[in-house]
Amino acid sequence: MISRVASWFKAAVLIDGSNEPLMRAQLRMLRFRLPFVYLLTFSALLVVAQRRLVDGFDPVIVIGTAILVAVSLWRIVHWVRFKGKELDAQQLQKQLQNIVYAAAGLGIVFTSWAIFAMSQSSTTAHKEVGFFVLLSLLGALFCLAYLRQAAVALVVSVGVPLYVWSWIAQLDLFSALTFHFLFVVTIITLVTRSFGFDFERFIDHRTRLYAAKADARAQAKEMRDLAFKDMLTDLANRRGFFNYLEKHFPTRSDQVLTLGLIDLDGFKPINDIYGHPAGDDLLCKVSRRLVEFLGEEVFVARVGGDEFALITRHKMSDHEVVALGRAVCAALKVPFVLKTGVQVKLSASIGFARAGIDAADAEKLFERADHALYYAKTYNIGHALLFEQKHERITRDSAEIAQGLRDSQFIDEMEMVFQPVVSAANNNITAVEALARWHRPDGLEILPNRFIPVAEAMGLMNKLTLALFEKATDSMLKLPKYLRLSFNLSPADVIEPHVVKALIETTRQKGISPNRIIFEISENVLHDHLEQAEKMLNQLSDFGFTIALDDFGGRISNFNHLHQLPIDVVKLDSELICDLRFSTQSRILVQKIVELAQGLGLRVVAQGISSSDHLHVLEGLGCQYYQGFHFARPMSHQKLVNLLHTQDGQLGKQGVA
Repeated sequence: MISRVASWFKAAVLIDGSNEPLMRAQLRMLRFRLPFVYLLTFSALLVVAQRRLVDGFDPVIVIGTAILVAVSLWRIVHWVRFKGKELDAQQLQKQLQNIVYAAAGLGIVFTSWAIFAMSQSSTTAHKEVGFFVLLSLLGALFCLAYLRQAAVALVVSVGVPLYVWSWIAQLDLFSALTFHFLFVVTIITLVTRSFGFDFERFIDHRTRLYAAKADARAQAKEMRDLAFKDMLTDLANRRGFFNYLEKHFPTRSDQVLTLGLIDLDGFKPINDIYGHPAGDDLLCKVSRRLVEFLGEEVFVARVGGDEFALITRHKMSDHEVVALGRAVCAALKVPFVLKTGVQVKLSASIGFARAGIDAADAEKLFERADHALYYAKTYNIGHALLFEQKHERITRDSAEIAQGLRDSQFIDEMEMVFQPVVSAANNNITAVEALARWHRPDGLEILPNRFIPVAEAMGLMNKLTLALFEKATDSMLKLPKYLRLSFNLSPADVIEPHVVKALIETTRQKGISPNRIIFEISENVLHDHLEQAEKMLNQLSDFGFTIALDDFGGRISNFNHLHQLPIDVVKLDSELICDLRFSTQSRILVQKIVELAQGLGLRVVAQGISSSDHLHVLEGLGCQYYQGFHFARPMSHQKLVNLLHTQDGQLGKQGVA
């Protein structure tokens, strides 16, 4: 029995210090209401004194009232000025427990004083004073509702002594009235106590809600961080790098930024000899060495397979930039010991470019650094170079290419090669992509990514496209009829009606079924000339050609194009495929694109598959077709014919050499 009473007393009066948010909320609410409790006390003291002094002057009553009034005023001032924002959990508990004790002390002192004053008065005065005291008690209970322990302490310290004294004094009328008021107070106390519990539950729910919101914000931030993070090395990935570069690109003359692109020399042989796990281990060790060597003030990212980038915002002279690059190259020449215990060596080439000096925007800065890197890898491998105008290889090469394109014989120097596209279900070759190679008289082979932009700039793209289409369809006449031809159209081709008409006419004249031809288009043209492109694509589609959207899922992809345009096939961006092994986001994106395409009745081709690891990750994602060096490199027409003959139109999972 005693233990139960003690347990009830502890729960009813003592403050639980385990819930800091609740204690902080209770104190915040009470600091605005406690002044009113002492204001009620102040008012009740004056009423008691006034009613007692009606019967005659009593210095004890005057002095005692003055003391209690002064204390009440002091507490009012205290709570009006009270802040309490910096209190910790232990201090909060102590402050609230003091409020409970103060409530009990206030009730005892005030009630004792009222009893003393009433003992000197008439029965009528007893009733008036008692009524006012209990009325003040009700007001104080509402003020203390947020702290039920204080409310209970106040009720007990006021109600019990008052009722006991009334009964001892044998004041029947007053005793009955007190009993009635105590009954009312009990009801109010229960309601107040219930309100206190409700407030505690409210604060608890609110705390959980805030915690859930904080957790959601933390998860959202984590997802944003993951989108910009390379999962293998824990550095920023290509997206994170460009995000940082654009965010910190100088906008004032007093700001500086230097970008360096680092390419590992000798990584591929190590990766091929010791396997991909060893290659991954080496990339992680290179990343850690770069971060440790450059320090936290230099931003480091992995922007490609074995390509890294650094950004420094320190002001440096040309000599200091090159010296930094040489130091990085020297640091990377120190042998690495892999997890298997094998010691490997590699080197690095670095190209630097400076914002404001070499380029006025982030994209151009990256391009200039890439030019310097290319020059270093070509002419000074293993060294660091700062961008110079002579590194503008693209400009020089473009001039040479343009000169060759002005020769009327350049079409004859073009050769078509073909890269197989295989079925994911059975590895059968279902189509080939036609790719152009320019074999110049000087023996150089120029790839499309070098001469196509020049031809576009010179206005020769339409002529080149139609000539290459003639060559591709001539080869197609010598291939099995089950085999389809995939042919790339330039943005300049898709918007020209005469080109579309010529493509249709060529196909008709050669007697090739249009459903055997797939025209690949990039999204570049769709951004600049959507309306005209849509019109031309509809003409091609109406004739029976298949339309494929190339490099989908890259930086400029628009999902609306899939249902807005007559698209039949989606070819995934090769960068997505390269990131599959290390990026959960890339895998999720590929899966969502495949699901969306299949929902729209479109076929999906995964291109850029260069290893069995890519193929392993792709299995189960739902792509219907595969293409890449892992299966076969682009080959001449004769090699393709031989391949189809010797392997009966089927490629194994290991591909061909």
